[in-house]
Amino acid sequence: MSAVNCPYCKNKVDIEYDGDYGREEGTSYTQECEHCKNIFVYTTDIVYYHTAYIAPCQNGKKHSFKSIICCPPELGEGIYRCEWCDAVEIDQEVHKKAVKRYLERMEVGE
Repeated sequence: MSAVNCPYCKNKVDIEYDGDYGREEGTSYTQECEHCKNIFVYTTDIVYYHTAYIAPCQNGKKHSFKSIICCPPELGEGIYRCEWCDAVEIDQEVHKKAVKRYLERMEVGE
């Protein structure tokens, strides 16, 4: 939930969302101020923030692959993600064996 200042009385008013109502950018919506009871119009603005990180692998260095953490752990075995650019590398043989062990263990529990 977000809040605006009522354009009439300047009090803080929480924007009420009902399903998709109030969420589409570039559309005008109406709401009654809970303080002064005037109806005002508001629009929704979606703001994107970007954060930059180093990525030596995009500039000639090798990827820095790290094992992923997964639950259950077997489903993440053999899967590696570059800590800089999020590229994924899968060791198919290791991953297939781990998944097979997991599935066999699940059958034992039945």
